Parts: sequence; structure tokens; C-alpha cells
Amino acid sequence: MELFNLRFSPLSSSTRFKAAIVESPAGEEEEDVFLPFVDEEKDWRTTLIKTLEAPVFESKDFQQFGEQDWMVKVGLLAEDRRAFPPNLLKNIGQTLYQALFPLGGKLESILKAAIRLAEEKNTDLLIQFTFQEDSVRRSRLADYPWELLHDGKKFLAHRRVAFTRYIAYESVQPNLPPTEKINVLLISSAAFDTNQELKKLTKDEQSAILQGLQKAQAKGHIKLSQLDYATTQCLRTYLTEHQGGDAPHVIHFDGHGVFGKRCPNQRCRTIHKGIKVDRCKACNTPLLEAQGYLVFETEQGEPDYVSAEEFGLLIQKTVSTDGVTPSRGITLAVLSAC
Repeated sequence: MELFNLRFSPLSSSTRFKAAIVESPAGEEEEDVFLPFVDEEKDWRTTLIKTLEAPVFESKDFQQFGEQDWMVKVGLLAEDRRAFPPNLLKNIGQTLYQALFPLGGKLESILKAAIRLAEEKNTDLLIQFTFQEDSVRRSRLADYPWELLHDGKKFLAHRRVAFTRYIAYESVQPNLPPTEKINVLLISSAAFDTNQELKKLTKDEQSAILQGLQKAQAKGHIKLSQLDYATTQCLRTYLTEHQGGDAPHVIHFDGHGVFGKRCPNQRCRTIHKGIKVDRCKACNTPLLEAQGYLVFETEQGEPDYVSAEEFGLLIQKTVSTDGVTPSRGITLAVLSAC
């Protein structure tokens, strides 16, 4: 696999950023480019994401002032405003491509050469999008569906091009102490929710990860533990009781996940998938910004939606010291969830 590392940096203008190829089989280059799907300083990124989420077009979901006019203009909505156009994904992909690789520009020239070299070697080209931490906060560059890049002839994904994202945080990498064996804690949640289209997991799905970890343990690479019950209370208790040399270095969650909004009303807490809904369908409470949720279990086996923020605080606050041996803490969290 050949690496094509593309680094993004925001410029003073809210609609411009610098894209720099810092590593590729065809050389390095940089160029100033524009944010895609921005019209006269209006950021329509949310509209783009809503479009990709929607199975069919419904006018009521796109009621911002000028929103449907803009959608028609950029090819996200048919002229009669009754449906998405049949070439919707291609239109999105071409807009993304032309924003990132201006036609005839230096970046496009190196990209084409890199794809050609990878094809000659009969290998894949991995485009790694590297974002500075401040660019993620300011312009949400990482949110765009770059995987749809289309050069006017093909989706790049159809030319053995793969994609990955990397956020370059400025914090110093931890100086981790050496250990002879890695402690791994597996959390297998069987919770499902048909109301959210989260189907019951099959036994094959639930056992595949366990079998892989058991093989690693048999070879002496890891020490594997399993959480008895996939509840947050059980996890909190485990982390409190296993500290020092017994503390897990790696937590591996296996179960369902969802991206959406949860009603902040403590008496309701209804989950809404996606970003389109602004008010709770059950109690009409205004909803907060969408985020990721892991589906843990309640003590009754029902789904318990734990937000990314809650999960982070849980594993951060409950890992401390036993008073004698300093706890190494959790070094890595692996999330096997959609």
C-alpha cells in the first residue's frame, strides 16, 4: 500500500484552507483551496449531511431560508424539488474533488501520478487526511464525506484508493511504562433496539472478537478479562477494583453504536438517530448537538445509550491509584460498533 498524506491547515479566511501533500509516491506540494459546499459565507455542511442521511427527499426536512435553492444549484436536489437527483453521490463527489484538487492544479497532478504509480505496482493508495486540531474546531473539515471523491470519471474508491482520517493534537504523547503483558478488558454488549433499527447481534458476531483475543492470550501476548455484565456500573466497579498491575491497558467494546441526539429531559431521554431532528419527538424538548453513543446494557438487559463524552469521563475518572502501585491507566479504547 502506498501512502498519500494530505495535511489541512485553516487560513485567515473562514472559507479557505491550505492543503499540503507531505508524503506521496509522486512527490510533495501544497495549494490554497476553498471549503466545499459554502455559498457566500453560508456553510451548508449540515444540509449536505442531512442529504446523505435521508433515504428519500422530504421537503419538511429542508426548510432553512434559501436551502432548497442552494441544493438545486449544486446538484443535491432535482429541478422540480420532488426528489434527489439520480446522480446525487457523483455530484457530491465531484464538488469535493474540485474543492480539494482544483482541476489542472498542482495537487491534482500529483494525485493522478500517485494513483498511476500505485496501479502500476498493483497496490492500493491510502489517502490519509491529516487535520490540525484547530482546523477541526474551526471549520469541521473532518466532517466532510471525502470518501465520495469523484474525479469526473470514477469515484476514487473504485480505483483502489482508500481513505483514513488523522487529527494531529498538540498534546505530548504519553511516556508509557513498559509491561511484559498487556491487560485487555472485553466488554460484549448484547443490547439491541428495534426502534432504532439496531438488530439483535448473532452469536457468530459476538464470538468472533472473543475468539481472536483468546488466540492472542494463548500465544502469551495479552491477559484477557471479560466484563461479567455490559453495564456502566459493572465497568465502573471493575476499574475501581482492578488497579496497579491489574488495571486494563486496553478496553475493547463490542456491540451496537449510533450517532444522533438524546433528549436532555431526564424523564424522557429518547434517542434520535442522525442530525435532522431538532426537537424530541416524544416530549418536544429542544435537542442538543449530535454525538456518538455506545449501546451498553441496563441491569434488565435493555439498551443503555452512553455518549462519547460520558464514556470518556467514566474511563478517565474511575482509573486512579491503589495507594501503593501507580495505575498505568487505560492506554487504548477499541470500539467495535457501527
